[in-house]
Amino acid sequence: MTYSPPGRGTNPLVYILAACGGCVILVVIGIFGLGLFVTHKFAGAINQMAVISQFGEALRQQNYEKAASFLTGSAQQQYSANTLRQKIEGLEKEYGSLESFTLDPQQFYRQNQNPSQAPNTYQLSDYLCDLQFQRALVHMKLHFDPSDPRHISGLTWGSVYRNALETSPSEGAKKHTP
Repeated sequence: MTYSPPGRGTNPLVYILAACGGCVILVVIGIFGLGLFVTHKFAGAINQMAVISQFGEALRQQNYEKAASFLTGSAQQQYSANTLRQKIEGLEKEYGSLESFTLDPQQFYRQNQNPSQAPNTYQLSDYLCDLQFQRALVHMKLHFDPSDPRHISGLTWGSVYRNALETSPSEGAKKHTP
């Protein structure tokens, strides 16, 4: 098999540009495909993070109706806006005003409880959150149903840790259950 050179009058630059243009098109298609894959895999987790952030901000601003709107119907029956108000106001009465609402960084070092049952292992079903009051830290667990990453399907109040300033110097931060 012999290679025949291009016919006379055809500039070799045309072939070079055609090959480069084909490569550019393949790269663009690959980047688009990768973007779709990443969006599909991480969309649930991104939605969950946005919901958690908005839920925490609504609690901090004492907008309990908005906070309750991020709960599913069954969770709203257990934690209505009025119930959330009573719970937060009770905690504020005992521990001072709510200063911050953050995700607990320790949860990301642990594996999801049962990743084989989750359809998307990049999205967690439970998120641990810290509510920092003036005189204590309160843990809260937010549960998401993997089929609905835009609404919190469950809410569990956890341990309360008094700040070190509220306990004796030898005890440090101490677990306290109200």
